Amino acid sequence: MRPALHIVKIGGKVVDEPALLTPMLQAFLSDPRLKILVHGGGKGATQLAEKLGVPTLMVNGRRITDEATLDIAVMVYAGLFNKKLVSALQAAVATPWDSAGPTAT
Repeated sequence: MRPALHIVKIGGKVVDEPALLTPMLQAFLSDPRLKILVHGGGKGATQLAEKLGVPTLMVNGRRITDEATLDIAVMVYAGLFNKKLVSALQAAVATPWDSAGPTAT
């Protein structure tokens, strides 16, 4: 029988705030179970879209993703936020697997 895989999702706010990220990563790393860490970043995507002059359309709290918004989401999720998280995990002596496309480790 395979061990259960646990998926832990954190919001972009946690990735963006070291005071929240550090204890969360310590708890994540100390858990011996098989696990995957995934992250959000919607606020960061919205902020970058504003800087780039790309309107963000939200319907009932959900982002409507056109081609320009998808490009921005990839920049934030697979770029900035992913790299921050991978860096923090590496600093905590983990060996994270970065699944962000061509830069995957």
